[in-house]
Amino acid sequence: MGGICNFDYGYCAYLVEDSSQVKACQIPVVKKGISISDLKTPIWCNRPMNVFQRGKSETITVFMNDGKSNTLSITLTNHTVEELFPNVVDYQNYFIGYSLDEKQIPILHIKDENGVTASTSLLEYWEKIF
Repeated sequence: MGGICNFDYGYCAYLVEDSSQVKACQIPVVKKGISISDLKTPIWCNRPMNVFQRGKSETITVFMNDGKSNTLSITLTNHTVEELFPNVVDYQNYFIGYSLDEKQIPILHIKDENGVTASTSLLEYWEKIF
């Protein structure tokens, strides 16, 4: 795989500010312009994500941005937290990563504190957008 990645990839989270204010924000993981060959293996965000309640049907929202138009946010509604995250335990930290497959379709990786990783192709969501 050659070339340059044309998108920023990341996930959406809620951050606590001033000990009581909760603010929605986008956490970037992959920045547009990185070599596609560098995305053969996951690029990991160094900021942990936390799952608060085990067994909830909530899921994760990811985003991609080409830098030219609005950011595309996708909530992975076809997957539950327990399907996307390895070893779901209350209040455990997880790390989010992205890679690209041979067709340059993004793959979401979620790693627990023990290094166990669950990977989910974003192909079904990608096809809905393009």
